[in-house]
Order: sequence, then C-alpha cells, then structure tokens
Amino acid sequence: MLWFRERLILFDENVSTSADKQGIATTIAHEFAHQWFGNLVSPRWWSYTWLNEGFATYFEWFITAEVEKDWRIEDQFVIKEVQVALAADCLESSHPMTNLVNSPADISSIFDSISYAKAGSVIRMMSHFLSTNIFKAGLNTYLNAHHHNTAEASDLFTALHTSFLTVNPTSEISVIDVMNTWTTQMGYPVITVNRNYDTARTAKCQTGEIVQRFVQDHRERFLLTASADSSDNHDYKWWVPLTFTTNTSKDFTTTQTQIWLKASENETDLTDIAANDDWVIFNKQQI
Repeated sequence: MLWFRERLILFDENVSTSADKQGIATTIAHEFAHQWFGNLVSPRWWSYTWLNEGFATYFEWFITAEVEKDWRIEDQFVIKEVQVALAADCLESSHPMTNLVNSPADISSIFDSISYAKAGSVIRMMSHFLSTNIFKAGLNTYLNAHHHNTAEASDLFTALHTSFLTVNPTSEISVIDVMNTWTTQMGYPVITVNRNYDTARTAKCQTGEIVQRFVQDHRERFLLTASADSSDNHDYKWWVPLTFTTNTSKDFTTTQTQIWLKASENETDLTDIAANDDWVIFNKQQI
C-alpha cells in the first residue's frame, strides 16, 4: 500500500504549474521506491532509516528521469538534493547517516536532510563510482537476499562489494570500507587541488611530454563555522572517488572513478593527468 498527501498529487492544467507537475511525478516515484526499500526490505533499526529514505530520494529523481527525459532531472538533483545536503552537513549539529537512535525523540529527529538529501546524494555518488551495471546487480543481490526481512547498512555494502568484485576481481578497493567513511561519520571533506607550474617540479611522461604535477589534499572536514570550544575530536578521513577531465579529452560523461583519494593518505601526488597548457576540471557532474 502506498500513502500520499493528497495536496502533493493533485493536478489541474488550468491552475497547476510545471513545478507542480514535476513534484507529482517525483513524489509518486519516491513512494513507489518504498515498495522495495522499506516494504520488501526494512531497516533492522531506526539507525538505518537512510536505507529507506535515501534510496527513495535517489530513485524519485532516477525513475522520473527515465520517464521524462526532457526535464533535465539529473541536473536538478544537484540543486535540490546535493546542495541541500552540503548545507545541512557543514554544521557542527549534523550527524552521521547511520546514527544512534535510542528514544522516540531520536526517531523523529532522524527524518531530516541527512537521511534524505545526503543519503540520496551518497547513493548517487556510489552508483557512479561503481557503474550502473554493478550498482543494479548489487541492489538485486541485496533485495533478493533480504526480501521480506530486515537489513542494515553492512548487508547492502557486502552485496555491492560482491558485485564489484565480479567485474574487478583484482581490485584493492573495498566498497565496504569506502561507504563506511561516508555513512558512519558526519560531514564531508575539503578537497584542495594544488597545481605546480614550477619547471623544477615537472615530470616527463613516457611520450616525453612535460606534465604538470598536482597534489590532492583532503585532510579536513568542511565546516561553515567552527566553534572555538568544539568538543568534536573525531579524526575525519574519507575514501574519495575523484574524476576529472581536460580540454584535451573533454569527457564529461564517464563518471567512474579515475583516482581514489585513500582515507589513509593526507595527500596524493599526481603527475600524469594534464599537459602544461591543459585546463583541468575535477568532480564531473558534481558526483
């Protein structure tokens, strides 16, 4: 059974706007997604509410994009969900996606931008770094293994990692480790890209072309305003799937990870991503 607030699905061509029409489509898609993420497989405890609401948020945009291809829903996701998540998660009052829930008040508070917008954004990021086929296969494994039962985040990540290894059997990347850094701690990292044009720090690639060296630094959590007396002493570290393109390649569609910034490394030194006269754009499609 699906439940809708009536005001969210009523449409009159003489009164309703284009935004109303889009809102109806995404609302219906969101609630239909709960047939699988919530009804077929339920979170084992309220701490994993994002397994319901994050996937429903992700699929409300993904499904609508499949039906209405001219609405540019994928672009709107960045504004409506990713930016909302960034605004909520840059505060010291934020919380991890998988969060301790012990009381009715905790249950009420967990239905917020983190469980919806951030979770949907992290799931979108995951679908890109895994690839669509691996993502779909992993979700099928997860839903089939836990149908008419309960699950927690580790069950999802295990299923996705199994599917990832079938395509990348020699990979050292653990989907479980990557996703734990995004779901068990709050916030998100500042990624600083330093480009050194000093000829003393250039390197020659195999073709003999001069290549500029880049350094990626991701040592800190981004905070809008940091309190001077903050008691947060958590050591924030993330696995970051990095993508980029240059004016030589101009590839904005391939979004599988090109470079992993490891949680164990504060800096990653890159020497072969762009020639001296190339511009470089990181984070394609803001994934």
